[in-house]
Amino acid sequence: MAIAFELTDVFTTEERTALKGVLSARTDAELEAAVTNLSKASLREFADAILGLYPGRLGSDISERRLLHLIRFHFGNRIPTEIELVQMLRITESNATKLLRDLSAHQPGLADAYAATLQDLFDAKVANVDGATHHVTIVSKHLVEWLKGKATVVAPNLGAITRVRGTNDRHAIPIDTYNAICDSLRIRR
Repeated sequence: MAIAFELTDVFTTEERTALKGVLSARTDAELEAAVTNLSKASLREFADAILGLYPGRLGSDISERRLLHLIRFHFGNRIPTEIELVQMLRITESNATKLLRDLSAHQPGLADAYAATLQDLFDAKVANVDGATHHVTIVSKHLVEWLKGKATVVAPNLGAITRVRGTNDRHAIPIDTYNAICDSLRIRR
């Protein structure tokens, strides 16, 4: 069953222009694709509410469930940065970090999304900088926390992940720790 609607029936010209900016859509076709993915996430969220899939902590659970559907449908099964959530949900950066942290604690099924996100970041790494570390740029505070936590589990006796001195978002990952993380998440080195 197909559901169809025209964006001009739902959004004004000004709203469409604003949405293009927030959703990084350069063309009407890109905006249509983004709105389609957001619509899927919204439909899933409402279906979950109707089916009673929001147990316990209703307020935070709804926000987490909304983010879970956004990750699945809008972000292409990738973990968004706090900045992306700030722009999309109009929340503070610290609230975005908390939301991501809470979601990862209550939704253990996000391993594939973390793996896909890290694969993208690791593919862009500066390899073997000093013979002992790879440098990876990570702009998400939550993702850095998650990665450090993952490293303590899969490589507890290996080198720690540290921020590269003089940078805000570049991190040094010892090669043995990097390899252990890649092996545990089944991602390319």
